[in-house]
Amino acid sequence: MSSMTLSIKDLSRLMPILKNRHEKVQKSCIDLIGCIANLSAEFVSARE
Repeated sequence: MSSMTLSIKDLSRLMPILKNRHEKVQKSCIDLIGCIANLSAEFVSARE
């Protein structure tokens, strides 16, 4: 995780996926964001 860097600009590319209304896609996105928050909270700035 220390070698990965994401910016708001990079996250904006994920918006079409996040806006997908399919239930499984939405659940997977929530799970992914939860994993990122749990496993690498120290690498994500408070603003993001």
